[in-house]
Amino acid sequence: MKNYLKKLGLLIILIFSFSCTEKNKNKNFINKLASVQNGSPSLYFNYYLYFKMDNNEILETNIDLIYKMYKNYYSKKYTDFNIYLEKLLNEKETIKSEYINILKKNNDLLANLSTIDNTIEKMSTENIEKKYLNLEQQDAFVLQAGKIETIKVKTILYKMFTNDYIITFSNYGGYYNIKRYSAEDFK
Repeated sequence: MKNYLKKLGLLIILIFSFSCTEKNKNKNFINKLASVQNGSPSLYFNYYLYFKMDNNEILETNIDLIYKMYKNYYSKKYTDFNIYLEKLLNEKETIKSEYINILKKNNDLLANLSTIDNTIEKMSTENIEKKYLNLEQQDAFVLQAGKIETIKVKTILYKMFTNDYIITFSNYGGYYNIKRYSAEDFK
């Protein structure tokens, strides 16, 4: 019986340690994104963020729109922007399409909507890397958007973002830079 309890205790500790690691893996990234000062644009506005919405579309946006949405609709529910952002990134909160439509009409903010390509959504990130991305350096890729249908591009970007990749767009080259998240980048 003692042996059984020891094994059960070790299993509980092991499960708890993995769940804590998973929850905090993007903490530095979330803290940097949430560092909006007095409503002024974030220093990290150039990172493209992707979220599945309540109508099953993908929202491509940046932190400035997410902060406006937080201030307008969620600041009473979540007393801290970090908490709200963490819920979004961990898909425990969804983006309401009605809020996006209101914000798009009243502001000049990045808010591109796209449907989901189910074939791409079911693919592993490794298969996406092989089929659609060009490797630039270790854990850094380029996606040439002009060569692929828009619905596929947005689903690829969404899929990579939800699997811990950071995405920026090169206005000069017309392509997306996709880099695996590293805590070292956000100290």
